[in-house]
Amino acid sequence: MGVNGESIGLRTGAQVSQQPLRLVLDGATYDTGLADPAVTSTMPATDSTTGRVVLPTNNFPVGRIVFGGTNTENQTINYQVILWRETVGATGIVWVPTLVAKGVATLGTFAYTATELGAATNLFADTLTNALPTSGHPAVKIVSPENNRVAYIECETANASLLEVQCERGTAATIDAFMQFGESSSVGSGGAVEVIFGEDELHVSGDWLVSVGGVRNDSLQTTLTDTNGDYGNFAVDSRGRMHVEPAPGC
Repeated sequence: MGVNGESIGLRTGAQVSQQPLRLVLDGATYDTGLADPAVTSTMPATDSTTGRVVLPTNNFPVGRIVFGGTNTENQTINYQVILWRETVGATGIVWVPTLVAKGVATLGTFAYTATELGAATNLFADTLTNALPTSGHPAVKIVSPENNRVAYIECETANASLLEVQCERGTAATIDAFMQFGESSSVGSGGAVEVIFGEDELHVSGDWLVSVGGVRNDSLQTTLTDTNGDYGNFAVDSRGRMHVEPAPGC
């Protein structure tokens, strides 16, 4: 029914900056509701019979979640994502939850194909909704491309010890979930701020671009950096052209 929720790799200085996306919930059929989490003195743990996967973040700052299942397009999976923080109380340790995303994943027609992921005919979710306001946890990004492409949730772990995903069957027959932890994210510290973009259709390498911008400065006499050693911005005009001038004596 489920894949054990063991650690998916301890982070060390010699490791790469991200882990592979891994199948962590395999063919779950839980369908009895998703209760809001509560403070508990018991460390949360994986339980595939209730559609729960709980994994240590291992201090990785970002987690990514992908959903799949059976058996046809447009069938649904209900989900919620929870961060757990180990907290020292007056008489011992308790676990404090933060519900960061809750919504519905809808299956597309994009199949796993490779049996290493599960049944080759299982389908990835291509649409995600999130019923929670991002003000509850601003560093959550819902990528919902539709059109039979893989949707995913990207969440900053915010120093939490554990990341939990709980799933419930909507109209889908079975549920799969994949998780990945990594060093970097396009979420941005302010929430839905994207600074990393994929190449457009004219390119074939699939490389990513970090977007960098300047500050419009209509008056070239304006000082943008007032103290030696401070960070600075480059100046552009109304058309985005960058202003440069030769150094004295050139």
